[in-house]
Amino acid sequence: MEEELKLKIKNAIYEIDKRIIGPNSPKLLIYMREWLQQMMDELEKPTPNSQKLLGLASGLGRGVTDDYEFSSGPLGSQLLEIVSDIVRMYDPRFQNK
Repeated sequence: MEEELKLKIKNAIYEIDKRIIGPNSPKLLIYMREWLQQMMDELEKPTPNSQKLLGLASGLGRGVTDDYEFSSGPLGSQLLEIVSDIVRMYDPRFQNK
């Protein structure tokens, strides 16, 4: 599951890199890219810090939903899926007991 998440993050970074140079790109896109990169860096560690990942996911989720049109588009949906995956994987409230 973690490898799948890393692939989703890599793909999202690629998509952001394509859009970030556009004149009409969301202003928070550069920050979203940075948050994704920080997530990837954390996931590369032998023991990822779940609190850091959840904090980054929270910021990413807020950034995406700041613009309804963006959040309902393909890239926004892709980013929200990453947020959802991180919450399911690292929030203790969603882990099987």
